[in-house]
Amino acid sequence: MPSALRSAGDPAPLLGGLGTNLRALREQAGKSPEELAAGAGIGLELLIELEEAGGAIPSIGLFLRLAGTLGGRPSELVAGVGWVPYEIVAGEGTFEVVEDAALSAEIAALRETRQKGPARDVE
Repeated sequence: MPSALRSAGDPAPLLGGLGTNLRALREQAGKSPEELAAGAGIGLELLIELEEAGGAIPSIGLFLRLAGTLGGRPSELVAGVGWVPYEIVAGEGTFEVVEDAALSAEIAALRETRQKGPARDVE
């Protein structure tokens, strides 16, 4: 069954990291849960589920809306998570897993930035 080959295993670490990052980025942006939910076009209950690492992995569309509402990049939502982005390439009856080097580099840069602390605008 091809879908079994695409399984990344237990999504709990990804959801946990996403929830932690989402809440931290929302707080850094100075947004309430209600403001972020409204800006991303989702219900408050779904946002709370995401921040508490519950439910299913959000769609790419939701990642994009959340990141856009927060004024950041979608990759910031998974920065620092023990997750490596891979692309699954279909061949003649086989699948090959190829690491996305550009995305890995972006995540590494975000990890480094977060370790140094958030940049703050001073007026």
